[in-house]
Amino acid sequence: MSHSLVKIDDKGRLVLPAAHRSRYEEGAILSFRNDHIAIYEPVEWDSFVLQLRDNRINGQMTREFFNWVLMNTCDPKVDSAGRVLLPTYMREALKLDREALVGGNFEYLGIYPPDYVTTISPRIAEQANDVINRLGL
Repeated sequence: MSHSLVKIDDKGRLVLPAAHRSRYEEGAILSFRNDHIAIYEPVEWDSFVLQLRDNRINGQMTREFFNWVLMNTCDPKVDSAGRVLLPTYMREALKLDREALVGGNFEYLGIYPPDYVTTISPRIAEQANDVINRLGL
């Protein structure tokens, strides 16, 4: 999956792409990032938090940073229609209103403003292509 434009209803619920709904049957963890919301499966979230913890213990990050990441998460339930409630503060920070762009397919799905793809710097796209070419993909 590259990305999908999805609806956000009046209550702030985002409709997950059908291809990914089964990933979140056991739950979902939303983690706020600067330019998107990461939606993790519980097992992937646990792995991520263990990596963060190890970095904190090894002095590679501060306790404040560690706490900030954990305080800016929530664990909404995905309903039977495949909708997940996005907290107001996350929607407002990203200016999400009626639509969002959902993309990604590895550790988590990213929830972005609907125009995100058109706002990516050409420099970033060039760097991504350089990495892909270097890897021979």
